[in-house]
Amino acid sequence: MPTDPALNRRDLLRTAAAAGLGSSFVVSSAKAAQRPDLIKDENEKPGTMAWINTKVVVDPATKHRSPGIEGYVSKTSVRPGESISIHVSTNPASSFKIDLYRMGYYQGQGARHVLTLGSFKGEVQPDPPIGEMRVRECAWSPCATFTIPDDWVSGVYLGQL
Repeated sequence: MPTDPALNRRDLLRTAAAAGLGSSFVVSSAKAAQRPDLIKDENEKPGTMAWINTKVVVDPATKHRSPGIEGYVSKTSVRPGESISIHVSTNPASSFKIDLYRMGYYQGQGARHVLTLGSFKGEVQPDPPIGEMRVRECAWSPCATFTIPDDWVSGVYLGQL
């Protein structure tokens, strides 16, 4: 991960997508408007590069998916106090945990670990048909529902399965 102070959120998300991580969501909070230095203070906290997935496994048959573990969240944007459902499929059925990271500069590390959820008992969820432009519409059962804490700062949060 580059340590360029000009590293922006778009670069971080592009790197996260390339790393094959789980779903991301945005937390938006009115606190930043009340305290303009809130994001600056948050980004000065210690970071980690553990959010970068170093063990990406792609299905050799399709070269697109990693059916061993896949997931998504029910909403792309939430506010503190709201809930979000997490939907995961594991093939074969196996236990897993979810590490949540807030994306940011964090001294060039790219993210800060904020919470670990689980362990969860994973199950094989049905594969949806492949649609136009390889889009799939999953209707999986949630493995967990999580309420966003009131003290979480606005930003992009990433779940690593």
